[in-house]
Amino acid sequence: MTRFHLPCLPLVPADLSQFGLTGCRLEVSADATLLLLLAAGTATNTIPLPNTPSLTDLPLFSQALVLDSLASNGVGGTSRAVHAVLGQ
Repeated sequence: MTRFHLPCLPLVPADLSQFGLTGCRLEVSADATLLLLLAAGTATNTIPLPNTPSLTDLPLFSQALVLDSLASNGVGGTSRAVHAVLGQ
């Protein structure tokens, strides 16, 4: 989870049931968002990073929200959160 919080964003972790996503949790803050389109059920995101030593040990957090009208709740679901550290 992110180590800081912006007042305009919900605190994490947050239950997303109020948005129709029963059983889903927001585990990382939405500091930045990216729309990916599915192709054959898969979406890929590549983040170009410069080879800069100052980025070493930078923590990255990610989570996917999938909008799917065919899901059992009729809305979609979320992935589990991922935490990575650059250079490790």
